[in-house]
Amino acid sequence: MEMSLNIDAPPNAADLPRGVALLRDPLLNKGTAFSEKERDAFGLRGLLPAHLLSQEQQVARILTNLRRLPDDLDKYVALNALADAPHAFALLRAPQAARRSLNPQFLL
Repeated sequence: MEMSLNIDAPPNAADLPRGVALLRDPLLNKGTAFSEKERDAFGLRGLLPAHLLSQEQQVARILTNLRRLPDDLDKYVALNALADAPHAFALLRAPQAARRSLNPQFLL
């Protein structure tokens, strides 16, 4: 019998934090990428903006904003602020091409 692992669904959702505690966990917080079903299941209704953005869309928005900054110092400051954001680890789950483009030499 072949088993497949669904990385999108946690093995035991009952063990995960809910509500604000979930949003404060940088390893679990997906920001606006939580689906409607996940928002209901984890008590996130009203704690996030109503619109949904996938993690790839979030990365694209961040890259667009970074590329608009006028100089390297501004980009450095923005990247440091991003690293302090609760959902910063979402970038680590983003496609490799998007992560690679976060390298400052690609932002110029």
